[in-house]
Amino acid sequence: MRRREFIKLLGNTAVAWPLSLGAAALAQSSQQARRVGVLLPFDENDPEAKNRLKQFRLGMRDLDWIEGRSWSRKSSGNGSTSLATLSLACRGPIDVQYDTAPFHDSYHRSFTAAPQPSVEVEIAHVRTADEIESTIAKLGKEQGSGLILGADNFIANRREPIIKLANERGMPTVSGFRQFVVDGCLMAYGPDTGDISRRASAYVDRILRGERPGNLPVQSPTRFELILNLKTAKALGLSVQESFLELCDEVIE
Repeated sequence: MRRREFIKLLGNTAVAWPLSLGAAALAQSSQQARRVGVLLPFDENDPEAKNRLKQFRLGMRDLDWIEGRSWSRKSSGNGSTSLATLSLACRGPIDVQYDTAPFHDSYHRSFTAAPQPSVEVEIAHVRTADEIESTIAKLGKEQGSGLILGADNFIANRREPIIKLANERGMPTVSGFRQFVVDGCLMAYGPDTGDISRRASAYVDRILRGERPGNLPVQSPTRFELILNLKTAKALGLSVQESFLELCDEVIE
């Protein structure tokens, strides 16, 4: 692919890391279904939200927690990641709070701290649809520019119009999540969010069985995936070497 001389990182505000777990100090009967509050950065009907919830349920099932019997889930699935929103959604106390949202500050630092030979990185903070449109329009005038989509809920819930605008201006987009590529982003490299959600169930299990959250070690993602949308690449006039295609975990055609 052609080397891009200018890359802009588009993002909003910081939210919590996917494995950020908390527990409410509640006395519950061993026969009573435990309540797990799930913070989602997406609407529950979003494909990414569905996948994360599915993998979390499967992980809980493998640990003998059957939803609807031994545990129940209450989600804040309106794109908000605030505890206040989750409390309203639950309408009562919860035993464990599981936050599925990515950590945006780390995402920013990973780009600004890494060596960037011949590449200029500029961060654009956007908070409205108008700011998104004006930022992309301005960036589209820069020859050889590209767009890295930030890993926060504001961008994630507006990814389709953002990707559409960028593609219309012939500007390649990169993300950290597979679903962005499914929706037309050029490529993504980042953690397998389904795997993160499934592994998080083990921590929820340990907390529900009495372990203190503060005693649990912080985990990092162990599985990463490289996804390419070949259709988008062709539409942008980019040629992709066969050696790069062989490196991809998935190529969307």
